[in-house]
Amino acid sequence: MIADKDFDRCFRSSPIASNCRVSIVVPVRDEAATIRQSLEALANQILPPGIDQHSFEILLLANNCSDDSADIIRQFHHDMPMLAVRLDEIRLAPERANVGYVRRLLMNEAYARLRSTRSGSGVIMSTDGDTVVAPDWIAANLSEIERGADAVGGRILFSEPQLETMDAAARALHLVDERYRLLVAEIEALIDDLPFDGGPRHHQHFSASFAITTDAYEKSGGVPNVKFLEDCALYEALERADLRVRHSPDVIVFTSARSIGRSEVGLAFQINQWKKLGSEREAYLVENARSIVDRFTWKRELRKFWKAVREQGKTPSAEELNRLAEELRIPPHLLKEGLRRQKGFGECYIDLIREQARIGVRNERYSLQRVEDVVRDLIFVTEDLRAQAARSHTSSL
Repeated sequence: MIADKDFDRCFRSSPIASNCRVSIVVPVRDEAATIRQSLEALANQILPPGIDQHSFEILLLANNCSDDSADIIRQFHHDMPMLAVRLDEIRLAPERANVGYVRRLLMNEAYARLRSTRSGSGVIMSTDGDTVVAPDWIAANLSEIERGADAVGGRILFSEPQLETMDAAARALHLVDERYRLLVAEIEALIDDLPFDGGPRHHQHFSASFAITTDAYEKSGGVPNVKFLEDCALYEALERADLRVRHSPDVIVFTSARSIGRSEVGLAFQINQWKKLGSEREAYLVENARSIVDRFTWKRELRKFWKAVREQGKTPSAEELNRLAEELRIPPHLLKEGLRRQKGFGECYIDLIREQARIGVRNERYSLQRVEDVVRDLIFVTEDLRAQAARSHTSSL
């Protein structure tokens, strides 16, 4: 086991194969109950042509474990010696003993290893020690990247047995939350249609199933230095860099519905929040339908405006700036400054949305509503947008 101060020596005793194309990272902390099943799913992949078991490696960092997770991984490697399973153990100081630090360490290491190969590039894939990937998980990720994605968020599901273990109130809120978020994802695709992430799509871009090319990882700056929600922070970094993130329904994993998590904020935390709301009979409040539609419409219109100014060299009139600023509910000088100084659309959009949140205009204009009511409203919105899209398609033929 290596000490915290020596963390930069992780996996140095296990060099990467020169023809390795994929490096899969798995943080491990007390995963004795599930890690063997997770590894077996990776070992039994149905691989695409040109990819075999020598084309990928699995990097596992057992950090601050108090169970026999590492022994189980070593036994698995003994049983499956043809698979490139790389294990290191580390004891982190309290301030670093969090999933954000460990995931960043692993993904940085995977990036460096792939850069050292014969091709000098590859794909970093991330999953968890309590997650079972689908048999075609590697192939489906690579397929999306071959079609032009810089990164891929996979669909993260609970199996039926996992759902049955959940508290009844938490399960009910989880199911309605999934309905809500999938409707929001479809509405986004219908309003702000992006060629690399059109429907069908979903809403997840989390570490239990995420893939990213080494080029995109470098351009985004990698995983930001955060204690938790490192996947959300990485997604924002990708958005800022205008990189193409595909929310693919073809990439699937099944994860644990445990309510005792390995991070301060994450899926287990959310399950406990749902459980608490159910036991106290409190409403689960979410962004309302009008707010959602306006948010994606604003993003579409801002993108058009940004392209006209930055890519086509158009000089906007004061009237045009004032109109868009009014729609975004931000002062015109902030919009003008954002268009002038930002490197790309993603950076411009995120900074303006943050300014919008700081001013607080959305909170004044849009109230949160019960998730059940918003789902009902979103169903009508989605049906209307689908009909509009069908009419537009027919008229273009």
